[in-house]
Amino acid sequence: MMAMTGCVIPCSCTDEGTKAAEKAPEQVPVAEQKVEAEPQPQTPDEMMQMAQRCLEGDRETNTPGDSAKAVEWWKKAAEAGHADAMYLLGGYADAGRGGMKKDATVACEWWKKAAEKGHAASMTMLGLAHCRGLGGCEKSPEKAFELFSAAAEQQNALACFHLAECYDLGFGTEKNPEKAVESARKGAQLGNPRAQEFMGKACAAGIGTKQDFKQSVEYFSAAAKHNLPESLCRLGKFAFTGTGMDKNPTLAVECFQKAAKHNHAEAIYMLGICSDTGIGVKHDPVAAVQLWQRARDLNHPQAPYYLGLCAAKGHAVVQDDKVAAAQFAISAKRGSLEGRFEFALCLLNGKGVDKNEAAAAEILEKNSNDGHVPSMVEYGRMLDEGRGVEKNAESAMEWWRKAATAGNKQAEELLKATLDRQKQAEEAKKAEEAKKAEEAKKAEEAKKAEEAKKAEEAKKAEEAKKAEEAGKAEEAGNDEAANRTKADSANKSGKKSSKNKNNKSDKGKESQK
Repeated sequence: MMAMTGCVIPCSCTDEGTKAAEKAPEQVPVAEQKVEAEPQPQTPDEMMQMAQRCLEGDRETNTPGDSAKAVEWWKKAAEAGHADAMYLLGGYADAGRGGMKKDATVACEWWKKAAEKGHAASMTMLGLAHCRGLGGCEKSPEKAFELFSAAAEQQNALACFHLAECYDLGFGTEKNPEKAVESARKGAQLGNPRAQEFMGKACAAGIGTKQDFKQSVEYFSAAAKHNLPESLCRLGKFAFTGTGMDKNPTLAVECFQKAAKHNHAEAIYMLGICSDTGIGVKHDPVAAVQLWQRARDLNHPQAPYYLGLCAAKGHAVVQDDKVAAAQFAISAKRGSLEGRFEFALCLLNGKGVDKNEAAAAEILEKNSNDGHVPSMVEYGRMLDEGRGVEKNAESAMEWWRKAATAGNKQAEELLKATLDRQKQAEEAKKAEEAKKAEEAKKAEEAKKAEEAKKAEEAKKAEEAKKAEEAGKAEEAGNDEAANRTKADSANKSGKKSSKNKNNKSDKGKESQK
């Protein structure tokens, strides 16, 4: 959600306990003045009071502050065991102020001594040193977390903020968004602007707590009073869009301008949007281009996308496709979904760059997977047409469905047209299949009729054959019968002749007798 920031020993003490020391001027030579001798401080508290007077100087006698003398008194108080003095000496050693040599190791030595006495601010500074392993401190996220936790228990606002970061990032402990918010909320209530900013982001994102834009506005407003550029920009965007508050273009521009003084890229980019649209400021496209160029040079991802649009359309600049493609390429490289989309279109159409449909398809596919709806529509077209990628109508329709679900009207139309086309193709296919089925049916019927005819003819031929065979058989039978008759007749004739012969023989025998 939020990156770990401030995990280095700062170049000057920033905790509320050292605000006076931070504002103190270096020693300035002045004319010697007669000053009555004052009683010398005896106790550590008196020494601290004397150090404070040395820092502030004397307005009545026009005596300027003297941080070097303050350091001398802090050393005496530290030697007497005063933890605040040790802490301040650590800050001045870290910053190289008050005549002290800039030395992080010396700074950490003082903070260690104060921390041993339970000094919360010193524990926090040591925790920061352990984050990066500076000032002779071992790099140890676990040790840093331990020190931040101990200091936060003593209501140290800065420690609460860094403890929240540890929970947020899993730095020295397990990630725990809820505990991160709990710690940040505590730091915010104690007045730490960075903790307030943390809470603003958490409430806006709904991470570790419920999403609440009104509360987010309150936290960013509190942090913006301390001129934190990110909070100023976030508050400006809420005022610009009317998120968590009523729209207020004047407040939006005011916040963007303050953040822009810190070279905040997003704020500068938003000022360009305001200038180009005339929201909150005078309509000035030329000024918008200049602001986007400035934001681009600060590595803003979206600014070159808008510069590309200007070059492509000749808006406030000379129309130039090559310049447009180059700006889109910069935006794409920085991760802008819109920049990647426009650069893909340049590749697809060979506008300002060499035509490369395969590269365009690759970019559009990645953009589609990242949730960019226009890319889903265009990538679907490429799949449907088989441009730069293998043709796949079903996959094309899947992307159009996703885009249509996201409310894209063009995707709805493409999907409807494709479904209608598929329906017509299906109907035509069914009609063709029905026609073929009918033709096949007729062919089958003709075939069956032909086969029946042939079968009938074969049957008749068979019957004729059988009749012929029967006729032949009958003739053969008749011949055989006739032959048998003849044979029978012959036999009968033979027998009769034989009988006659026998009779004659018998008669002869009888006559002989």
